[in-house]
Order: sequence, then structure tokens, then C-alpha cells
Amino acid sequence: MKRILLVSLVLLAAGLAPLALGPAEAAPGKEKVKLVRRAKKGDRISVKEDQHTETAYHWKGEGEGAVGGAEVEDVAREYLQEVVKEDPLVLKRDYKTSTRLKGNPKDDKLEPVKTSVHGKSVIFGPEGPRIEGGEMSKEDKDDLDTVTKVAYACLPKDEVAVGDQWKLGEDLGRGVFGPAYDPENFKAQGTGRLDAFKTTDGRRGAKISLKVALEVKPTEVMPSISLELKGQGLFLIDEGVYAELSLEGPMRLEITKVENGRRKTLSGEAQRSYKLHGEVASSAPEAPPPKPLAKDDELARAEAVQCSKGHKFPNRFLFCAQCGKEIDKTTLRCTGGCAPLLRFCPVCGEGLVPAK
Repeated sequence: MKRILLVSLVLLAAGLAPLALGPAEAAPGKEKVKLVRRAKKGDRISVKEDQHTETAYHWKGEGEGAVGGAEVEDVAREYLQEVVKEDPLVLKRDYKTSTRLKGNPKDDKLEPVKTSVHGKSVIFGPEGPRIEGGEMSKEDKDDLDTVTKVAYACLPKDEVAVGDQWKLGEDLGRGVFGPAYDPENFKAQGTGRLDAFKTTDGRRGAKISLKVALEVKPTEVMPSISLELKGQGLFLIDEGVYAELSLEGPMRLEITKVENGRRKTLSGEAQRSYKLHGEVASSAPEAPPPKPLAKDDELARAEAVQCSKGHKFPNRFLFCAQCGKEIDKTTLRCTGGCAPLLRFCPVCGEGLVPAK
């Protein structure tokens, strides 16, 4: 029963971010800013995360009495995150450390252990997180980016000024849960507020307060769940990332089933806190431009050219596609001195060579 509760709590954490935004109106004369996640390929941020959860669970069976227990969990992670692709958004996290301490809160011998992503690179794409060349534990997969997804989902759609509030609701819940979102079984609400502007390390930031609540109705495969999160964040306006984030709140779940005509209930109450500190890192160096694999004269004389991946192209032209001048019939080069048109594969970008 304990395992069922813990798995359910992890499943809860994996889907914490419901919310849709209403427009926020600024008072006349106030500066308005756009708080939006910016994702430019190569952008990097160094992040430290700490998450603490205390859980009390109870099992009660009709005619069978009741039992209870408690558990504490501390997760600490440090990683470098880089934007690999902008649309759809794909992130890569190189985890320097990832540890989890878990067990009875009265056990003074608990020690943190490395998780499945410790020292590994993890790709976050539309299909969810995956380890490059390895297997990820279910505990890691379910909570690697839960709270950060919530935080970025809480950003307002419209420009806001200091003192402005915005509402969180259904539209964002649909965006976060995707096809799994069902407005009949999910209830989401909350508010966001821009409290002040703050400059840190020469970067302009927005101090924001967030408060969200989520309820999930029970189904055949999911317990009833309620969750509240509130706290503050420092969002870097130009960089489009969180430099600081602190959220906490209670969550509760309950599973009820009937076996042999007797009602059995498993419930859990947890209190979770999460802290993030991020520092914008220098962008990854751009890859060097590809080099031609054959000399220009060799490419010009070839009737066809190809790359190592098998892409093949005819290579006979009457006029230069770059300047429009005629191609010399003897050298097969542009009379204006332009380089051959096909030096690199237009499909994959690799250097071309005369086709065999």
C-alpha cells in the first residue's frame, strides 16, 4: 500500500500545471513588460534545485482497522541546461549531480543516493524526458521538470505592469496536459502578480507572486488529487528564464475501492517545498561552417554530385544561379568568377563530391 501511495504522489507531481491566463490591465503611465519564456538555440543556464517533501499516509479497511506511516524525501540536483531546438522546444540538461534521500523521518541514518540521471545528459522534448544512451527511473522521469513546467505555465499572455494580476485557468491546463486534459475531470485556478522590478547581476528581472490550485477527480486509474502551490519567483525579462523560484504547498490524494464487499481507502497528505537558483551561462559556441570536400574545378566538371548520405543532384547549368552570367563551356565555371552552385548538399548540408 505504501508503494501505491508513493507512485500516485509521483504521478501527481508529474502533472501539476494547469492554468489559463486572463488579460491584465495596467494603470495609465505604468511601464508594461512582456514576461515570456525565450528559447534561442544555444542559450544556456546553470541551475541548482532543491525539493523537500513530507508525506503522511493512512490505510483504512472496513472491518480491518487502520494503519499509518510517514516518509520524508529530499532531492537535490545541479545541471547545465541548453536550448537544442526552438520549435518544438527541445532542451538538453547535463546533470552534474542528482541525489535523493528518502525514508522514515525518524531514521537518522538516511543518506542521499545518486539517481538515474546523475552524471547523465537528458533530452526534454514533446515526448517527455529521455536519457541519451541510458534508462531513466520512473521516480526521475515523473518529477524532473514538474515544478518548472508549472512556473513557466504561469507566465501571463499579455503585457503587465507592477501591481497587475492575471488569472490562471483552463486554457493553460489544456496546454500543459495536452491530449490528457479533460475539463470535466480537472479543475484549475490561480493568480499571478507582478510585484516589482529588480536588477540582479546587471540583468533586469521581474519579481512575481504565484498561487495555483488543482483538483483531479478520481477515475479507474487515478486517485482523487488536490494540490495548492504558492510562492515567488524572479524572472529575467530579456533572457526569458527564472533566476530564482520558491514554491510550496500541500497536496492530498485518496484511493477508494471495494474488495469482497468491503470498502478500503488509502490516503496521503504531503507538504512540498521547491527552490531553484539559476545563472545565465554563455551561449554554446556555434558549430564551425562545413568545409568543401572537393575542389571547385572538380565540382564544376562533374555531371552529377553527391554527399556521403546518398543525396545526389545533376550538375549541369547554362547560367550561374548566383549572378546570372553564362557558364563557360570549356571550364564549366561561371564567367563572373562565382564558386560552383552545388558545393554543399541542399538537404543535409554536407560537402559534395563528384558522383561516381
